[in-house]
Amino acid sequence: MHPLFIDPYAACFLPPYTKKELDIDEQQHYCLATKFIDDKLLEIAKRIDGLKQVVLFTDGMDTRPYRLNWPTSTMIFDVSPEKVFEIAYDKLQGVGARIPKSCLFFHIPVESGDIEQHLRSKGFSGNRPSIWAMQVMSVIRQISLFLCN
Repeated sequence: MHPLFIDPYAACFLPPYTKKELDIDEQQHYCLATKFIDDKLLEIAKRIDGLKQVVLFTDGMDTRPYRLNWPTSTMIFDVSPEKVFEIAYDKLQGVGARIPKSCLFFHIPVESGDIEQHLRSKGFSGNRPSIWAMQVMSVIRQISLFLCN
């Protein structure tokens, strides 16, 4: 059986004992949602001419900016909690994760209050096409939401 996707960076977030204790059913739902969102993000980004804007609402530990093969000129905005992002960023750098050279990556702290203003200050333009995605995992079920404007 072939995996739906391979995330070479996810293990850097897990303590060794946790890897054996993951709920298989919950992980299957999460993997299906992740694969769907990954494929949709890349499909839409590849159809947009010129500069691409991707806004990811994350928990701060999203590996998509590092593991997906983003088209040239993609601007990726990660909206997430500052402290979690800083810890995750350090761990990802420690395992060699890198944003593609032809792309730009910006973190927007969710605590900043005016997220729209913060996005604009980093170069986001509401006059250009953008892709917005959010994936949330709860204890009971996986909820996936995909927005595109």
